[in-house]
Amino acid sequence: MSSVFLRNSMKISIITPVYNVENYIHRCIDSILAQTFSDFELILVDDGSPDSCGNICEEYAARDNRVVVIHQQNRGQAAARNRALDMARGEYIAFVDSDDWVHPRFLEVLCRNAREHQATVSVCGHRKVTGNVPFTEDGTPLEILPGTEFVRLGLTGQIPNRVWLLCDKLFRWECFENIRMPEGRINEDNATVYKILYEADRVAFCDEPLYYYFYNESSTVNQGFRRKHLDWLLVPEEMIQYFTEKQDLILVDKCRKMYLSALEDMFRKVKANLNDPALEQELKEKLRDLYRQEKKRYPITIKTHPGVMEILYPRYAYLYWTMQGILGKFKKG
Repeated sequence: MSSVFLRNSMKISIITPVYNVENYIHRCIDSILAQTFSDFELILVDDGSPDSCGNICEEYAARDNRVVVIHQQNRGQAAARNRALDMARGEYIAFVDSDDWVHPRFLEVLCRNAREHQATVSVCGHRKVTGNVPFTEDGTPLEILPGTEFVRLGLTGQIPNRVWLLCDKLFRWECFENIRMPEGRINEDNATVYKILYEADRVAFCDEPLYYYFYNESSTVNQGFRRKHLDWLLVPEEMIQYFTEKQDLILVDKCRKMYLSALEDMFRKVKANLNDPALEQELKEKLRDLYRQEKKRYPITIKTHPGVMEILYPRYAYLYWTMQGILGKFKKG
């Protein structure tokens, strides 16, 4: 954890893990150093990057005393973020991924909204882009919500994608006083952000797009589906446990339905991409167990959940859709 005597020596600590992004790192760092709000430190964590990123980070630190560089052996993004959190000195914490970039007013708007409304977390909009795009400003109205309501709206799709993302937010440092990212997983932010939001007294939310997520199509395609992607199933499992402990039955119900869909999706991806019958059977049994539990609470039929039924009862599904096709032809005739 950060030393108490160093805390609040500046307004914001920005944390950026860096790994193998020499083609994008300049754009990222330049956008941060060009912020209209200047009272911040930028902590760059070189996570054992094999390219020239470590040297690039040091060059920025030599030119701007707000830049702090940490070098470590490759341990993954979560470990890099956690190490930076341990030494962060800001009253607020922000995260920027090293292939993304931010609007010049990113910190200004988030910090102003947090301070004026005593918000634990300040949230802005974001854009997913595939290349450089002009900055936009749309004057989106501000909403102030309790954290519990913000999470409920997020998980029911009324404010989509806000519960999962880490980098479109500004957090009071106390949010991380007793929590860190789970290391060794590919979705550590998804496993962490909902807890912080749910515990927050107030969340300030504007949808003005101030964060730019870079979507690299070629790298995503080349990576493909791997066994490591099963980590995604841990999130709904943990959410069910978390909201059960909080006795929030609305969100428990939502997360159980989310888990059903996640198991269906993961089974199909494993079947299509991995030659692992044992893993397929394991996922199928998990899906069957959850299906049996959920059908006691609400109707699960081939009409409402065709994918689930096709996995668990393929012969029945085949006969059902065949008969539907025959009946459809009779009706047309």
